[in-house]
Amino acid sequence: GAPTAGKLADAVGEMIRGSVGSTVRLQVERSSTGRIENIELRRGIVPQPSIPDYYIIRDNVGYIDLSEGFNYTTNAEFTKALQELHRSGMRSLIIDLRGNGGGIVDQAIKVAEKFLPAGSLILSERGRTSADSREWRSNNPTPETLPLVVLVDENTASASEIVAGALQDSDRALI
Repeated sequence: GAPTAGKLADAVGEMIRGSVGSTVRLQVERSSTGRIENIELRRGIVPQPSIPDYYIIRDNVGYIDLSEGFNYTTNAEFTKALQELHRSGMRSLIIDLRGNGGGIVDQAIKVAEKFLPAGSLILSERGRTSADSREWRSNNPTPETLPLVVLVDENTASASEIVAGALQDSDRALI
């Protein structure tokens, strides 16, 4: 049968991957005209931020859009957003996890830890035996204390649920 859109995208992705700065030549057919065109692209790094936006809404309420999942730069991005919002006069914060499908658990734990005092439980993992069980607790001696609201929806999942659940279980945020 014909390839699905997902399989086609994966095949194209494999075809154009390569060293940063190198070039790749593609031949594409325009569906509207049937015309075939040759295109040359230079490979580069495509940033994929997990925080597409943050700003002061009004009355010193900060807003951080954390809708793009948790990747390797999430904690650094979140720290930068918090610092800039504090400089702008933030006195309370909304974290928007709507549509966040998850990602790297370690990064979610670091985000939750920013608001939870040392010793607070963030995540517990229970295995079949005690050797398979683990707990992650905050090590933050000076957590953020500002009022906090976390927005979630039916698409908030996985690592983002860890953040929302830890803040809710510690009675640290309104979910």
